[in-house]
Amino acid sequence: MKAVVLFDTLFGNTEKIANALTKGLREKGIDADCINIGAVKLEDLPRYDFLAVGAPTRAFTAAKPIKDFLIRLEAANLSGKLGYAFDTRIDSRLSGSAAKHIEKKLVAMGVTMVRTPSSAFIQGSGPSDKVGGTTLIPGMEERFEALGREIGDALKSGAPAGKTG
Repeated sequence: MKAVVLFDTLFGNTEKIANALTKGLREKGIDADCINIGAVKLEDLPRYDFLAVGAPTRAFTAAKPIKDFLIRLEAANLSGKLGYAFDTRIDSRLSGSAAKHIEKKLVAMGVTMVRTPSSAFIQGSGPSDKVGGTTLIPGMEERFEALGREIGDALKSGAPAGKTG
């Protein structure tokens, strides 16, 4: 089983979460790579069995860089692959979700999701508060390492991971 965790990041929080998810997958024996969407070679993606895609939530949805990437991703022929979507956002039901947008696009490409999307929550830490915060809430990286282990177990067993996010 070969996995890739693809991410976009604004303040570095989504990258931290992507690395934590990758670490959890590797702890379960999954061969996993973690790649920023700016460095992805679409021609390499068909060799992966599982892809996780994550991005920060901006203006209630996915930001333009991940939306543009998902359009490019359509050319990668991902039908039949397994997937998972995640995001970073403030902890409010009014904040929207990049992960839901990502999941919708991946499913339209024929990707089978192994679990519902998940969010890592951020909090404000200064002048950038007005744009949604810049610091992960304590425990988020550990939570995503655990999610990586859970998904890794599911991928190895062939069963879908939990349906809670």
